[in-house]
Amino acid sequence: MRHLKRQWKTVGVVFVLTVTGGALWWGGGGSVVATAEGGGEGEYDPVSGTLRAAIVQVLEELDLDRAALAALNVNATQAEQLVADVRAWVEDNRATLAAADQEIAARVPAVRTLEQAMRTGPAEDGHEAALAAARRALSAARGDRRTALDAVQTLVAQRLSVSQRDNWAAIQSGYGSRMPIRMLALTGTQRHDYGQARRWFRLQLAGAQTEQERETAQAAWEEARGDILTDENLEMIATWEQYVSDSSEAVAEAFDTVLPPADRDT
Repeated sequence: MRHLKRQWKTVGVVFVLTVTGGALWWGGGGSVVATAEGGGEGEYDPVSGTLRAAIVQVLEELDLDRAALAALNVNATQAEQLVADVRAWVEDNRATLAAADQEIAARVPAVRTLEQAMRTGPAEDGHEAALAAARRALSAARGDRRTALDAVQTLVAQRLSVSQRDNWAAIQSGYGSRMPIRMLALTGTQRHDYGQARRWFRLQLAGAQTEQERETAQAAWEEARGDILTDENLEMIATWEQYVSDSSEAVAEAFDTVLPPADRDT
């Protein structure tokens, strides 16, 4: 396994979430150093709560939050590398993120003011066109922030296998909630019946008022799954659920390792 050593640049963070746009404001000072041997294991300097929040926000924007990383079936080393990559990128690109977030914050008030004027009325000439223009400007500002994340997305993709990249693309496309059923080779009838059974189960579970009612709904769901899916389908689902459970532990450990809180005892 290759030797990995990362020297992080001098950085400090002041994070202000404004009521008008959620801007990030960054300042200088402090240092972060991580040395990892054996493919990713190492010690990382503590992070402030504001820096951790900024890193977690970027992970979420990339569809790489804890649940998504677990669904990608990352191992402990891979999970640590991915979180460390994003941490380093956020620190190295604090000025770019700050500029993008300040632009978003600057665009939000105009949209809100015009929306309020349109709701309360009476609408004045030009309000509708002005609102459309303000929304386009806000959308463009948000797009600029997303474009800034392309570099870290490319970096992360290099850490993933082909199958993991395929699953990540599915998550980014909104199909993550359909796993693991999406990966099964089902007939149209099976997919329809499975969808109907799942919707019925959710309705029953939502309406359950006692533990017995919840257990009855769960038993009915398991029976329906057994009737609709083949033994091979059920085995694949069980395998997927197990590796997600195992990977979740690796992901939790990676967050604790790479993003230790500043007040942690050493």
